[in-house]
Amino acid sequence: MVINSTSQKMTSTVAPAGGVWHRSNEGRPGNTNVLVVEDDQGVRETTVAILREEGYVVVQAADGVDALELLRGHDIDVLLLDLRLPRMDGAAVLEALDRPPTVVVVSGFESFEEAEMRRRFGSVLFDCLRKPVSPHRLMAATAAAADHALSVRDTDTGTGTGTGGTEVRDDPER
Repeated sequence: MVINSTSQKMTSTVAPAGGVWHRSNEGRPGNTNVLVVEDDQGVRETTVAILREEGYVVVQAADGVDALELLRGHDIDVLLLDLRLPRMDGAAVLEALDRPPTVVVVSGFESFEEAEMRRRFGSVLFDCLRKPVSPHRLMAATAAAADHALSVRDTDTGTGTGTGGTEVRDDPER
């Protein structure tokens, strides 16, 4: 599969912590902000490219600390989160969120079993995907999570035009 980002009309602005936002003017995906948190650069870049090709607005982080900074500064609808991350793992990121976006864990689950993740974070997790993930499965999970996030956003605002927003604890250790 060759991803050709020049086929879509996009504009970009630089986001904090080195992430880049790409906006598409076409369809529902362009209204969905996705944060990809993955420490493996190749996996992260491939995931971001697939999502951008579909028209999603994407920002990325290589670790949990950068992810929390991006979550503080942006309205994120869908969080695609690896669990094994440097500086702060995915479970600690989830624990630091008072009002998380729609979360899809994408991990090899080497240290965590899906059942344990659902027990600990069941009300937060929308879906769990085991690596390696096919592009088709990734897009299906992201689209379902985006639909869920947009329905939650519509319920929170009553207008369908605002966002609920992600709240991050100032002290993630609490």
